[in-house]
Amino acid sequence: MFRRILPLSIVVLAACSSAKSGSSAVLDASSPTDTVSDAQWSDAAPDAAADTAPDTLAKDAADTVISPDIADVAQDVPSDVPADIAPDIAADIAPDIAQDIAQDIAQDTKQPPATCGSMPFPDGCGPGTSCYTPPCKNCGAKPMGLCLPTVGTDFCYYYDQCSGGDCHGANPFEGTQGFCVPKPAKAGQCWDNVSSLLPDCYGDSTCVGAKYCPPNADCSFDSTPGTCTFKPGTNGVFLWERNGGMVAPGESVVVTWVNATSASIFVPGCSTYSTETTKDGSIWTSLGPSIFCAVEGKAKEVPAGGYLDAEPWTSPANTMFGQFRLKGQWYSGCKPDLPISQAACGAPTDILSDPFTVGLAP
Repeated sequence: MFRRILPLSIVVLAACSSAKSGSSAVLDASSPTDTVSDAQWSDAAPDAAADTAPDTLAKDAADTVISPDIADVAQDVPSDVPADIAPDIAADIAPDIAQDIAQDIAQDTKQPPATCGSMPFPDGCGPGTSCYTPPCKNCGAKPMGLCLPTVGTDFCYYYDQCSGGDCHGANPFEGTQGFCVPKPAKAGQCWDNVSSLLPDCYGDSTCVGAKYCPPNADCSFDSTPGTCTFKPGTNGVFLWERNGGMVAPGESVVVTWVNATSASIFVPGCSTYSTETTKDGSIWTSLGPSIFCAVEGKAKEVPAGGYLDAEPWTSPANTMFGQFRLKGQWYSGCKPDLPISQAACGAPTDILSDPFTVGLAP
């Protein structure tokens, strides 16, 4: 984003003409009421640019880009106009233009991190950097790693660096480090902007109220998770498979009940869903309940707007690849602290999860 200097020439010439005639000269075209008298011209500092321009890329840019244009402007000034007018105006404007140029150059020359092995060093990355590979449990081939600045204790790029927690604030593709936060202890609690094994909030819900205190920072509070908040208009009950639509053979499927209604619902006290599979997507075959229960157990309440972690389901390691889904039932109007069969509940409502795949990604 280079600024054109032609408008500056017009402003300078207008200023010079006004000075020659003995009237006030307008310096700021955007503020026509700001004027400087003839007596004030002599107080202007001709070396303002030298005092304020830092010895940085911005100064180099100003020298190479701005100076020739200022020289052209100076040549247009009549010879009988005070010689310090043009330099003063240039000195006021040059640092701003140079700063813009420096920012544009920095933005244009920003490069993404190198991939591991692409640099002529023993570990494939340069000094001060290490190879970090994104975790992918169900990937058939290991993802390509990135050469990123080496992180210290409790800092991270991905969740697998956090001993079971999440990584907040990282952006590996820009080389930005995050820091580790503990996994929320309760369903419906959340962190925002995290690299996580599992999402904290259902669908397009947002995380509200999370607080963060980076490692080694002197905070008056501890990092605390926020609360998942449904997008306006969301309504219903959901049986949520949280692994993202694909799990590897033998991987545990994490399941959560989500109640986006205005009243509590209830689910059975032991096994809360069964598993189904299909070969062609048209006929689904039941694989039975998630767990076999000897005792019914008290009904579990999912409060209005709340979440409830259900029992996980583990895909057997020798399971053939295919499509699966979860099927459950929920109830309303139940008496608390009683099994479903004794709680005088309303009629059950069937519910299905989104289908998910057991297999390996390419």
